[in-house]
Amino acid sequence: MRFISLICVGLSLALQGCSKTDWVKVDDFEAPDAIKAWHRLDVDNQTDPFIESPQISDIKAENENHFMIRKPAAEGVIGNRKAIGLRALPVPIADGDMATLYLRFNVEAFPNNHSFGLTNRGADDMSELGYNAFEPMFRITDKAESDGTKNDGTFMVLTGPKTYAKIKNPKKTLRRLPKQRSRVANVFAYFQREFGGHSERI
Repeated sequence: MRFISLICVGLSLALQGCSKTDWVKVDDFEAPDAIKAWHRLDVDNQTDPFIESPQISDIKAENENHFMIRKPAAEGVIGNRKAIGLRALPVPIADGDMATLYLRFNVEAFPNNHSFGLTNRGADDMSELGYNAFEPMFRITDKAESDGTKNDGTFMVLTGPKTYAKIKNPKKTLRRLPKQRSRVANVFAYFQREFGGHSERI
């Protein structure tokens, strides 16, 4: 099996109040020590032979653009099943607040299997919770599931425990399919946290 990277180009956060919207930079990967803000957690490391901390995260620059590239392990190494990268938001989001997370990413190639989202839990909770710590969560994959279902790379959103729905344009019924090489997807995720749950608009 070959691991392919997912490139994250930039993240910003908008906190939406009654009178104005203030954009806050989460990360543009341009700071000299930007990689230090990210926690790398291998919470289900089944590499055999065992490799301590196999996950690879690196920040690169190309044509004056800075980006982070992530892989669960080096080429040819398999078994690091839950390689999590975690970064604290620059400002807290309280229950009842409305926020917009804007991010740009590029799927370099397939096969691929990446999920990303938001969580109110810290790095110390990841070993127990894994991906269950993230809500809302998005996913891009073309892997086959344990029930035999074959994904096709369509951008998906978490709708329940291990359940995803493909994101579509409701007017054109077109799937968000980042299958082409070097195609950049701009994603706007609107979420409202409420006591006991959240709502999402895509």
